[in-house]
Amino acid sequence: MIFGAIGLMATGVTIGLLIAPQKGEKLRKNIRRKTGDWMESAKNAFNKNANKYMEDVEEQSPSTIPVI
Repeated sequence: MIFGAIGLMATGVTIGLLIAPQKGEKLRKNIRRKTGDWMESAKNAFNKNANKYMEDVEEQSPSTIPVI
């Protein structure tokens, strides 16, 4: 769900950047910067959820820990 929202946001911003009147080099620089920002956001969201999952698993009693 988070990745879907990030994907939609990325698509919208990319379309906005492509429609905006800018020189090619400036446009490519903006796209690279935005892509880096999105990747960082996605990585942070993934790590946050993975850490939360691991904390939840560690809190469970040994008889209820799922086998991964």
